[in-house]
Amino acid sequence: MGARFERRNLILSAVYWWSSIESELIYVGDSGAVEPSDPGRRRGYEITGFYRPNRWLAVDAVWTGSRSRYFGLPSGQDHVPGALNSAGELGLSVILPGFAAAARLRYLGPHPLTEDNSVRGDDTFLVNLRASWTPGHRPGWELYAELLNALGSDDHDIDYFYRTRLPGEPSEGVEGRNSRIVEPRQVRIGIRKSF
Repeated sequence: MGARFERRNLILSAVYWWSSIESELIYVGDSGAVEPSDPGRRRGYEITGFYRPNRWLAVDAVWTGSRSRYFGLPSGQDHVPGALNSAGELGLSVILPGFAAAARLRYLGPHPLTEDNSVRGDDTFLVNLRASWTPGHRPGWELYAELLNALGSDDHDIDYFYRTRLPGEPSEGVEGRNSRIVEPRQVRIGIRKSF
């Protein structure tokens, strides 16, 4: 259910959604696989905006929030591990004849890692930059450069909480957070040909 507003170079939309899922898919560390779990209910909203104040500049943004719970489990023990509570993105683009540049900010909010919400994953904030050139204004060819993770963030790309056992640890293993940090700052340069 939603609404959309358009006026000249401005577009705004808002959506409220809900869903019932017969089985949530959850990552299980012991097997290293995604396995079915209890049924879940989710609801949330999404707000998007696009604004182009002139021919060469565009701004776009999205913000979303959600509530995810297992259905039929006791309150306080019903959080869906890994389900984000909020996320957003903001983009700024400059578009000139033969040249384009963009900056994108991405935010992934905190989220439960356990059903009782006692362990939570931290938020993640990333900034990516991109510039491209179309030689001779020829459509189909593009030279581009990207600076990914421009601020050198060491936030987590993904988090899990489960029992592991490394050499020298107790035979029953140790419960703990298992994370992967975002890709390090890097530059990518390339040529793209579209047909």
